[in-house]
Amino acid sequence: MQVDVNQTLQLRKSARSVIVGMSILLVLFALSLTMGLMEKEVAADRYFGLVWAFIFGAALCFGAWRLRRFKEPLLTLAPNGICCARISPTFVPWSAVADLSVKRVGRQGLDTVVIKLYGSDLEELSRVKDNPWGRPANPLPDVHQLYVVPWELGVKTEDLLQVIGMYVDAHRARKAERPPSQ
Repeated sequence: MQVDVNQTLQLRKSARSVIVGMSILLVLFALSLTMGLMEKEVAADRYFGLVWAFIFGAALCFGAWRLRRFKEPLLTLAPNGICCARISPTFVPWSAVADLSVKRVGRQGLDTVVIKLYGSDLEELSRVKDNPWGRPANPLPDVHQLYVVPWELGVKTEDLLQVIGMYVDAHRARKAERPPSQ
C-alpha cells in the first residue's frame, strides 16, 4: 500500500459496519418487542421481552446518536502524530508510540490493532463529548493504549498496521535526524 507519510491521512467509519450494526440492533429490538407484546400465559416472558426491548432500543438510540458524526474522521494519521477521535481530539506524537500489535478475541473474532503509547511526557489526553469519563485506568504508570478496529474503518488489519508503521518509522527517523536546538 502506497501512502505519502508527509500528508495527513483521515480514516472514516465504513458504511458497511454502520449498516450491519444498526441492522442487527433493529432485528433484536423487533424480536424482543414482539416477545414482550405477545399474549402469553407466563407474565415473566412478557416482562423479559420488554426489558430486552428497552435495552436494544437504548442501544439503537445510542447508535443513531453516534451516527450524527458519521462523516468525521475516526482515525487521523499526520506528520505530527496520531489522533483517535473517540479518545481525544489531540494528537499523540509519533515518539510516544512504543509498539504496534494485533489482538484477536476468539478464533474468528474481529482483529483489534493495539497502539501502545509510552512516555513520561505524554500528558493525559483530553476527553471528548461522547466519552466524558476518558479512558479506563491502566495499572502501569505512564502506559496507555489506543484500540482501533480495522473492520470498522473498512480496511484490512495488515494494511492498517503497515500504514501506521510507515508513519511511525518515517517520523521517528525524521525527529532523530534533527539537530538539537540551542
